[in-house]
Amino acid sequence: LRYTQERTLKCDANESTIETALFLTIPADARHSCDIKCKGADRDSVISKSPTTNRRCIRFYTYNTERVSDGWQMWREGPCAKESIILQVHCGFPLKDN
Repeated sequence: LRYTQERTLKCDANESTIETALFLTIPADARHSCDIKCKGADRDSVISKSPTTNRRCIRFYTYNTERVSDGWQMWREGPCAKESIILQVHCGFPLKDN
């Protein structure tokens, strides 16, 4: 058994560049990631994007989620990296026995 929590994400890149923690400038079409705050989740699922008519952000090709250590990240790349888009995800957590 597990329970889910919904998350709404707005992960924007600067129009022309992305600033990293080391203050290096990289092209905006490079892949970048945002933490979706699902620490401890064993699965996730993107359930919607807004605007739904956005043709630059296509799941599995220009954006998706990926597991990192004990959490999850949303990545975007290519033309989707410059888009202002909101993604809703569900995080699935295992139920703990009491």
